[in-house]
Amino acid sequence: MIDGSLDWQRGQYDRWDKGVSWFAPHRDASEGRYRLRLQVREYTLHMLGNLIDGRYEPRNVVERHWIAEYDHPPQPGVITLPSGLYQGKDLRAARRAAEKHHLESRRQLAWARYHRENDPPC
Repeated sequence: MIDGSLDWQRGQYDRWDKGVSWFAPHRDASEGRYRLRLQVREYTLHMLGNLIDGRYEPRNVVERHWIAEYDHPPQPGVITLPSGLYQGKDLRAARRAAEKHHLESRRQLAWARYHRENDPPC
């Protein structure tokens, strides 16, 4: 049985993340890491339907989305973008998506290691 749990740690307070980010390193030899971050978007919504009625009142809207990403290990001379695993309003679902990806990648690494060590004779 392969353990897919991750050791989450509070991240640095970055102005882009509004102080809310969590990191977990990959448990195998990979240098990749998982990141959960809160994306906050604020904007003003102008209701044109209310403008016709004469009740023009713009509303301020704040949207909060949790984003789960996997940062691939750095490679020299290659620009790598993080893999998006989840984007939504549920922190638990974002964490489950990261742990599911971690479990699947550990299974693939274990399967590849098994085939390297148990190569059948030709």
